[in-house]
Amino acid sequence: MMCNLFYIRHAESTANTGEDDCCDAMLTKNGINQCKNLNGEFDIIFVSPLRRTLMTLENSQLKGKEVYVEPLIRERIFHERDMMMSEKHLPLKLETDEEFYGRVTAFQNKIKNYEMQNVSILVISHAYYLSGLGIWGMKNAELRKAN
Repeated sequence: MMCNLFYIRHAESTANTGEDDCCDAMLTKNGINQCKNLNGEFDIIFVSPLRRTLMTLENSQLKGKEVYVEPLIRERIFHERDMMMSEKHLPLKLETDEEFYGRVTAFQNKIKNYEMQNVSILVISHAYYLSGLGIWGMKNAELRKAN
């Protein structure tokens, strides 16, 4: 038995195109169209709580037996656009390397709980976060199987 792990970087957002640099960017029309090409069935889907990842899942044909909004896989907070709408009223607090890599490690430990199970897991997250997991160069709305 083995865990099959897949990753998706969210579809194109207004922050990616420079149309909008606001808090918790939404998908562009192109991003919504990109989602239409995303499909598959998974036992578990973990999705970041930021709107661009939630919209990627909502506008796709991806299906999960279990779906979890997982704060550990949100984007690193570099800028206001990396904050959630519910955090908009709070002062901007940039995330340190220690805080960021602590989240990455915590999520890796969570995934280890599934290593010996016959499950398929999809993680919908962000470019910088995925690079923290060692997954580099993902394009918007790209689906990639883990090695």
